[in-house]
Amino acid sequence: MIKQKTVANKVYCKGIGLHSGLNVTLTLTPADEDTGILFKRVDNDLNAIVPANYKNVADTRLCTCLSDDKGNLVSTTEHLMAAFHAFGITNVIAEVNAPELPLMDGSAADFVFLLREAGIKEQEKPAKFLKIKKTVKVEEGDAYLEASPSDNDLHIDFDIEYPCKFIGKESYSCTLSEDVFISEIAPARTFGLEKEVEMIRAAGLAKGGSLDNVLIANDNGVLNPSGVRFPDEFVRHKVLDLIGDMYTSGYPLIGNLKASKSGHKLDNMLLKALFSDPDAWEITEV
Repeated sequence: MIKQKTVANKVYCKGIGLHSGLNVTLTLTPADEDTGILFKRVDNDLNAIVPANYKNVADTRLCTCLSDDKGNLVSTTEHLMAAFHAFGITNVIAEVNAPELPLMDGSAADFVFLLREAGIKEQEKPAKFLKIKKTVKVEEGDAYLEASPSDNDLHIDFDIEYPCKFIGKESYSCTLSEDVFISEIAPARTFGLEKEVEMIRAAGLAKGGSLDNVLIANDNGVLNPSGVRFPDEFVRHKVLDLIGDMYTSGYPLIGNLKASKSGHKLDNMLLKALFSDPDAWEITEV
């Protein structure tokens, strides 16, 4: 029996918000069984609680943004959520003093370090999993995301295609485990295209973006002096985002995910489509 988990100790980190450009402190606090993943806005004495639930997704432009019913936002949640998903953290309170999580280096590597520093505490109650029972697919243009049944794990197949010659077509497949996440997925950084940077900033986004936390690509390579961490780092980061977004289901996932040119919007659409069909899923213990 797999049991629920929380962090063993309170830990914190500081960084820059990708879209807001604000200095942000994130604090992870242990939580009781059956609490789930809760974000708590502590700036300006808000103390607003925003559950990490797909129903609370308010925006999917370049990130996954959650909101409570009063409009209190917590943005860029996907990288931390991916780390929670991979480590099996089912209960935690993530306090943040801004409307956005810190981006750190643009990957989930720093969140992996944070969780290792906190330690993982196994709790008494069994963990519950979301198990896919039949195929559900969402599409937008030539992009799609499909969930189908699996035995006892989460398997992901993802392919991307960009007009940028350096990225082009990339594919990546994995069966999610803590070790695979740490070594193959967590280090992959968020990215953008050089020709789109000014347009994104004109939209009021990416104010905190820099070559320290975002891979910027053009046809000839990346502008980042350190280069890429993997030959296929771009698609690996899309897998990272998908793992995080799927955890807004409220449960670790058992199933197969197949994605092509997908992103945050389709991730949320898939969960809505899945939960709208009671025959497509079940909550189970393993």
